[in-house]
Amino acid sequence: MNWNNRSFRSAALLSATFASLVSLVLSISGCATFGRGEAVRPTATLQAIQDDYGEAIKRTEATKQALDAVDLASPADMPQVYGEFKRKVGEMQIIGKKVVTHVDELQYQGASYVVSSRKSAAECRLPAARNGQPQEPVEGNSYLDEVSDDAGTIKRAYDAFDFDLNQLSGYLSRRLNLAALDAIKPIILKARVDAESLKWCLAEAQTDLEEAKAVQNQNP
Repeated sequence: MNWNNRSFRSAALLSATFASLVSLVLSISGCATFGRGEAVRPTATLQAIQDDYGEAIKRTEATKQALDAVDLASPADMPQVYGEFKRKVGEMQIIGKKVVTHVDELQYQGASYVVSSRKSAAECRLPAARNGQPQEPVEGNSYLDEVSDDAGTIKRAYDAFDFDLNQLSGYLSRRLNLAALDAIKPIILKARVDAESLKWCLAEAQTDLEEAKAVQNQNP
């Protein structure tokens, strides 16, 4: 192989690696902010955050229902019921990662995490590569205070529920019998409470997001 071919393949590999990185960042609902000499930081619109919070409410309820099915299952039904429970937990944790990203960035970046919904998809996709400028943060962002304040409450509620689910999954992966069900009763009771707490926190945040969107729309 001559040097020209090697150079071409190296350039292609570098391009593919960069594209994969961009795709990973954009898989989180929102945009990516690129700054010269800075690490890539994710951003999101209020609508994207609201959509993910809404999906998390649905997934939390679905996981809670699967948990109830485990609690009521007979030994003969346990393998099938546990399989469905594992599937719901997996779906919950997928949306949970998005929610955690939102709340972490709201706490870390504050209003800088939220970008204007006026930006087109093309402008959002690669702002730095397009014109060397980062994504435009929203203006007059004091109305985001309550949205940012919600983040810590959501994080604590999600961590508690996720801890319960991991405990239950770990225990049931080793035993599927009546003795196991009796042993995990206290964890199931706690998980139910934590699920309701998480749904309540997300619903409260949805209200604050709706109000923030209304203010943002009045100041385009």
